[in-house]
Amino acid sequence: MSERTVREALQTIGLSEKEIEAYITVLKQESATMGTVAEAGNISQSYVYEIANRLADRDLLTIDESETPTVLRARPPGETADALTTRIESFEEAASSIYDRTATGKAGFEVINVPRTVRRRVTDHIETAETELLLVVPAQSLSRILDLLEAAQRRDVMVYCLLFGTEKAIEETLASLDRPAEYFDVLRGWSGYPSLLVLRDGVAGLFGTHNALANPDDSHAFAFTQHAVGGMLSSHVISNVWPLGEEKMIAEPLDLPRSFTNFRTAVTTATLYLQSDTPLVADLSVIDLETRAETTFESAPVRSVKQALIEPTEYDIPIECALVIETDDGLATVGGNISPERPTEMGPYFDDYGATDVTLRFAD
Repeated sequence: MSERTVREALQTIGLSEKEIEAYITVLKQESATMGTVAEAGNISQSYVYEIANRLADRDLLTIDESETPTVLRARPPGETADALTTRIESFEEAASSIYDRTATGKAGFEVINVPRTVRRRVTDHIETAETELLLVVPAQSLSRILDLLEAAQRRDVMVYCLLFGTEKAIEETLASLDRPAEYFDVLRGWSGYPSLLVLRDGVAGLFGTHNALANPDDSHAFAFTQHAVGGMLSSHVISNVWPLGEEKMIAEPLDLPRSFTNFRTAVTTATLYLQSDTPLVADLSVIDLETRAETTFESAPVRSVKQALIEPTEYDIPIECALVIETDDGLATVGGNISPERPTEMGPYFDDYGATDVTLRFAD
């Protein structure tokens, strides 16, 4: 894994630039003094102590004060990965302990221990999706929701799905689908056992053990209706789970011209057309993320995209979702919908503009 990939991964779990510099310095040397870290990362000595404690809290390194000067040691990457995985898997337990309730309340959480209720909640979320579904589901349970996915496709809901389970179960499930494009827009398969996820429109859904759609006594899940939780789980899946799968099927792109109410759908559509060498232009209403000024672009050529859901991927960080357009001042990136009236959209990440309205058309 390259240093760039490590930096991207650290960004996705919320580390600041200074924290990343400090950790990389220690990781390269396995251990380093506070002074070494301060010099290498151009960080003040007093701030290094604060950063070191944050990194220790995240299980990335240990602080050995038995030596003089104090020594920072990087934890073995395998231990760090295990610790981060444990934190994700214990999210339900943490949420329930914080809110101390077992039914949906003001916090928007519902802890579920009955598979029948899990299936009912999954049904509810798929049936009420308006623009997008991001699914991580077991291949052996797919038949339970196929009719729901077909109905979602008829509503123009964009469906991204990662099937998991044994390689045999995945292949048998795929072979049973005569027309997979009736159910999915983007489909991947992974012979592993990640956590179950059903996320609708980026804001609500269900997250649970991989067997939560079946009937074992040890299955459990939690439902949520909070944008912040949806964003965290979406970022986790796109960055850490989705890349493990193998692309199995991509549906034909949506017809154009079209105005989009979901920015990721616009990026996915643009990706498919650009991959087939079909020139596109975009009409955009945007906000300059530096000046906060509103402006528009008409017939702006779409030169490329930044996205991590369709091969070949292209991005600076895995959760990035952006159009790269040509303006009078050169190339510019346009990130997700930041309109306060539509908070469910993916927001812009390190982009020049944030879109509030997007229309894609074929170039003349």
